[in-house]
Amino acid sequence: MSAPKIPLLALVQWIGGEYDLTYTAGVPVDWIFDFDPSTFESVDEDVSYVIEWRESSKNKKPKKGWKCFDARVVMVSRSLNSLERELAILEGIISPLRPERTLETIRNNLKNPVKRTLGDALIDSDGVQSEIPDSSGKKKKKKKKNEKTKDTVIEENENGAGNAGLEVPRVEEENPDLEVPRIEEENPDLEVAVVEEEIVGVNQDQILNQQIHRDNQAIKRTLDLLVAEVRNIKASQTEILQRQVGIQNPPQDPNAQVEIGHAGSNVFVSRNQWDTANSRDTFHSMGKSLVKSLFPEEVLLRSNFQGGASKINKNAPQRLGLNRNIMAAIKEAVKQKFPADFKQTLFGMSINNMMTEMRRKAQIAVEIEDQQEAN
Repeated sequence: MSAPKIPLLALVQWIGGEYDLTYTAGVPVDWIFDFDPSTFESVDEDVSYVIEWRESSKNKKPKKGWKCFDARVVMVSRSLNSLERELAILEGIISPLRPERTLETIRNNLKNPVKRTLGDALIDSDGVQSEIPDSSGKKKKKKKKNEKTKDTVIEENENGAGNAGLEVPRVEEENPDLEVPRIEEENPDLEVAVVEEEIVGVNQDQILNQQIHRDNQAIKRTLDLLVAEVRNIKASQTEILQRQVGIQNPPQDPNAQVEIGHAGSNVFVSRNQWDTANSRDTFHSMGKSLVKSLFPEEVLLRSNFQGGASKINKNAPQRLGLNRNIMAAIKEAVKQKFPADFKQTLFGMSINNMMTEMRRKAQIAVEIEDQQEAN
């Protein structure tokens, strides 16, 4: 019996309703209508799916059927941790809508794999007991041989003739206690000698391992000293060379302009802004840093990545698109640093999430200000 197979899970972004633009990690793929994981490659902002939410307080399907929600599928995986890491990278808002009961059932199934008892471990696939090595194996074989061999005696009649030379099986009562002393009497010191020899061998191994450990530590200390010396020598050589040639490293102007993307893109940021963006460890965070540097806050509050009316949420306000030349230069700069990790759709989604969060915070600030004025 094999261990239970981990189901395929999805990271989704909800569309519309009270959970609009929030994310949920761990939605079972079989809840998603008309979704084929084998053909799913990347996120398409214009494609959404209907998800049947198969959870309730009583864990039973309601008479009117399960609730259905509209969502985008961002990523699929059999690892919930992978989905949650991707959600953390996107820095999206986590939805309170979460399949807790289903995930708990999956965890419980994975915590109860098929167990093998000691008896199972000693029985092979044909049901035959496996042979266990034993220091007294020779004694067991000898005993087994004695059991299979029948003692014979030559029975003679009272006058010494008649049945002379006829082998007759001698019947003996089984007494297993007699076998052990008879074997041990052959060499009573055998087991003691074997144990003493094993102890001596173990002690010698321990002494050898301790010596090897001490030698390794001494070698490591010597190597550390050599590495430190090499570093000091290189530093000294660099200082001498700089003094001889007169090379000085002038401090860079933090306000100096850096052209991003490619030469001739005509998109510039300050040295400080570039150093900040270039220090980010993901393509999402680097892109968002450059977007904040190149666009005023008021532009970001009323824009999204591509602009125009939403093709999914018809009630959403129409927003301006970010400048295409600037965004092309930003995308090129990010791809140069993260050529293997960069994904266009996730890049655009992270920028939109950033602007959505900015609008949410701005709205909260306005509401607080209005409330203070009313008081």
